[in-house]
Amino acid sequence: MPLPGFVLCNANSVKIGEAFVVEFREDWRRYEIFVMRYGSGFVAYHNECPHSAKPLDWRGSFMTRDKEFIRCAGHGARFRIGDGYCIKGPCIGARLSPIPIAVDAGDVVLI
Repeated sequence: MPLPGFVLCNANSVKIGEAFVVEFREDWRRYEIFVMRYGSGFVAYHNECPHSAKPLDWRGSFMTRDKEFIRCAGHGARFRIGDGYCIKGPCIGARLSPIPIAVDAGDVVLI
């Protein structure tokens, strides 16, 4: 995981209803963070389902068709965008792992 202040992306590159994915690799290990717009701000989560420890997305898609929830492509769990809380699926009550971020000079950065 990069240090605080690391720039994940430019805020304008995060499209409404989509996720911007940032991947980090060290040797064989992979760690992904996805950033989404939420209301007038942004949220970021570790790209890992709390049920299966596998990535949530399928070919870069994180959302339900109606763009109301984050969806796990592996087993269909639904998570609220604002707090990562699971409302449907085998991990009801679990949460996605939040990543602390802020917007600084138009960039989404780790804090």
